[in-house]
Order: sequence, then C-alpha cells, then structure tokens
Amino acid sequence: MIPIILLGFCVTLQTAALVFGVYLLRGSFWRKVWLVFDVILVLIGLRRSLLILSALSDVAAGDLAAHAVMQDLIALLVLAMTLFSGIFIIHFMFRSIEKAAAVLRESEEKYHNIFKGSRDSLTLLDASLGRFVTWNPAALNMFKIDAEALASSTPSDLSPPYQPDGRPSDEKAREMIDITLETGAHFFEWVHKRFTGEEFFATVLLTRIAANDKVLIQATVRDITEQKLAEAALRESEARYNHLAALSRTVTWEVDATGLCTYISDVVTDVLGYRPDELIGKKHCYDLGYAPPGVNIMERNLELLASKKPFLNMENQMMHKDGHPVRIVSNGMPILDASGNLLGYRGMDTDITEQKRLEEEKQQLQEQFVHAQKMESVGRLAGGIAHDFNNKLGVILGYLELAQKQTGDNASLREALDKISVAANSAVSLTRQILAFARKQTVAPRQINLNESTENMLVMLQKLIGEGVSTTWIPGSASARVKIDPAQIDQILTNLLLNARDAISENGSITIETSDEIIDEVYCAAHAEAAPGQYVALSISDD
Repeated sequence: MIPIILLGFCVTLQTAALVFGVYLLRGSFWRKVWLVFDVILVLIGLRRSLLILSALSDVAAGDLAAHAVMQDLIALLVLAMTLFSGIFIIHFMFRSIEKAAAVLRESEEKYHNIFKGSRDSLTLLDASLGRFVTWNPAALNMFKIDAEALASSTPSDLSPPYQPDGRPSDEKAREMIDITLETGAHFFEWVHKRFTGEEFFATVLLTRIAANDKVLIQATVRDITEQKLAEAALRESEARYNHLAALSRTVTWEVDATGLCTYISDVVTDVLGYRPDELIGKKHCYDLGYAPPGVNIMERNLELLASKKPFLNMENQMMHKDGHPVRIVSNGMPILDASGNLLGYRGMDTDITEQKRLEEEKQQLQEQFVHAQKMESVGRLAGGIAHDFNNKLGVILGYLELAQKQTGDNASLREALDKISVAANSAVSLTRQILAFARKQTVAPRQINLNESTENMLVMLQKLIGEGVSTTWIPGSASARVKIDPAQIDQILTNLLLNARDAISENGSITIETSDEIIDEVYCAAHAEAAPGQYVALSISDD
C-alpha cells in the first residue's frame, strides 16, 4: 500500500512541477529553455512512474525484486521533489537577475539622460591614447566643434598655447591627467579655447573610470566666463569704492555686540595711524574714542549698541595713534539675526578734521569782517568830527599867526603864543591821524629810521611829560628801518607817553625802547590780524 501512495505523491509533484513550470517560466528566452528542460524531466519522471507501477503489480512483497522497485520509487521521489523545488528556485533566480538588469538599465538610462542633457560639457577620454571617445551635445556646443573634429582632438587642442600662469597648456594638461589617474579625481580652473579661436574660463573636474581593460577619464567642463567677468567687475567696484573712501578719508568698520572690532578698512591707517591687524579682534570701539572730563565713553558706547538703533551724522572725536584728536562723523546700522538679537554694528567714519578747521577759519574771518565793518562806522563818525575840528583849527591858527605878528617887543606874549602854536599844530597832527584812520586824509608812508624819529620826538615831549618823570631811551633795534607816515609815529609816541605819564602818581620813570622781532605762524594763529614777517617793536613802560 505504501509504495502506491509514494508513487501517487511522486506523480502529483511531477504534475505540479509541470504546471508551475509552464506558469512561472514564461517570458524570456532563457526561461523558455528551462521550461523545455523541465518538461523533459517531468515526462521522464512520469514514464518512470508507469514502469514502477507495472513492476509493483508483478512482484510479491518481500522478494528481491520488490526491494529494487522500492529503490527506484525512492529515486523517483527525489527527482520529483527536485523538479518541484527547482522550478521555484529557478523562477526566483531569474526574477533577481531581471530586477538587477532593470535597475542597471534604469541607471544606465539616467546616466545617459544626464550625460546627454547636461548643460556642462561631458566627455570621456581614453587615458592611454589621449583622445576623446564620447561626448554630450553640450561639449560640441561649448567648444563650437563638430563630432568628427572632436574625435581627432586632444585636450591641448582645445586650449590656448599657454595658461595664465605661463605654463604650456599641453604640459600642464598631462600633469592634470596624471594627478587624476593617481588620486581618482581632480578639480581645477582652466582656460579653454573654442574651435573658433575664442578663449574662455572654465572649471574642470576629471574623474577616473575603469571600463573593462581600459582606463577612461570623464571630463566635466563648466564655462565660468560670466562668473569671472562678474568677479572682475566686483573687484573693480571694490577698488573704486576703496579709492573714493581713501580720498574722502572714510573708514568702514564692523563690531560685534560687545563693540569689539571684527573688520576695519585699510583707510584707518591714514586716519588714525593704526594698521587693521592692530585693531581687529583686539580693540573695542570705545578704546579709540575721546570724551570730555566726567563722561564715561565706554558706558556711552555700550548704551548706543544696546539701543539697536541706527545713528546718522553723529560727530565724535577719536584719538590718533600718536595721541592727537581726530574729529569724525559716524554713521552706523545694527546687524540683527532673524530673532532680532543684536549681532553687532556696521558703519563708516569720515575724517572731518580739516573740514572743521576750515569752518573755524571761516568763522574767524567772518568775525574779522564784522569787526572791520564796525571800525569803518567808527572811522566815518570820527572822520566827520575831525573834519569839522580841523576847519576850526585852521581858523585858530590863522588868527594865531596874525597875533604873533602884532606882539612887537612883548616877549612873554610871544612865548605864550608860541606854546599855543605848538599845541594847535599838535591838534592838527591829531586830526590828520583821525582823518587818515577814517580814510579821508591821504597817508604818506615812507622809509624812516624809527630810532631817529623817536629820539627827535623825545626832546619835544619831555616838556609835556613834566620834570617829575624821567625818561630812559634804549634804541635796541639794529636797523630800525620801517615804512610809515612820520606823523603817525609822532602821534603814537605822544599818546603812549602821555598815557604812561598819567599812570604815574607823582615821581617816576618811563622807558622807551626798540627791538627787532619776528612774527611766526604760531603767533598769527592766536592773533588773526597779524601777518608773519620781520618787525621793529616800539615799547613804552612806566615805573
């Protein structure tokens, strides 16, 4: 009974193997080959099953032939199980192979699409021959070349004779290929040449690829001419800005949230005397500032930073490296992150020291002009009075001259009239000075010796000073040559000596002296009315 059951199981397995084989091994050529082989084995197995069934009906249990039939039955069972399981194993094997092939085809298709559709030039180069073996359309378009010409070209044929560093292109191209073969990939910048002769800047990525018994190099070339032009334009713009900043003495800067300098332009050397490396990361903004006594410049600057507000046209004073103050006008904007937190400030400082100096000089000139206008008004008033007074003096002098002619032998009267004449002539000289000041009397300056003029006047003025006051004359100037109206010198000496006499209560002395003096720029800076040069000083002191 058992052999019959086993035989039936074998036939069932073989039939199932045939059915599943027909179902699973459809499709590809090699699946069909395996299907034919499966059918043959199943038919062989079924024929063997019929022979075993016939043998089972002819032998009795327990004899030697029965044992042989059982052995054949077991071998048939092994074959049936192998066929049945083999069908599934072969199916899954083909399925795995087909999936791998599909993935490979998809990958190849993607690579092909990328290769053909890339805007960059993609070429494959035979490393041993140095010739292009394949390329994409972008390569032909970029180099303005046809496929036949590219196939016969080498990398150096698509380059100018020399690279920007002066090296020959063919020599340097061989070096780039050798580096790629050694390291597997190499990226660099290169100057290529189109087939039309036009040169252009490019980046090149060389990648080593092993293909069967050949070594290929894939070259990815990207035209960066526009980028280079943009970089050149940016450099030109930066140079122009730096030049203008230098001319305007404007320092650009950045500080962090604590006020520490993180960037400063080179113009700072001209403005403050520091090199940028002496300030960046080492100095805070308040370290260079100047503040009046009682003002904490550090607190003031930190409060400004904490406000997170821009500041415009803020005038400050900073200290030059050598210690002198520099006046600047500052503009700054806060740098904030996405959350509004302060990262720092960015701005510029313009040196206005010279501008302020010119403004102060302009103010001084304005004050001098106003003073001159006032003096002109005073001069006009004094001139009018002096003119009327001078007319009256003319009348007095005329009658005085008539009276002097009629004195006869009266000596005392003549002496009195002479003194009146001296005083009247002195008044005439005074009115002439006033008229000269008011520009109504012509001044006649000429070269005179100040020592001689002073000495002559002292003889006459001694009587006006009085006997209780002594005079000391010290002619200290060597040349004492000056250009002035002599009447003006007489008036100056008269006024100064009389003022000195009035300052002395009873007895005393007056010292008159001359000296050579040089007026320099320092003196003129404090006395706007002065001009530099060599002068003769006339000084009168009383004791």
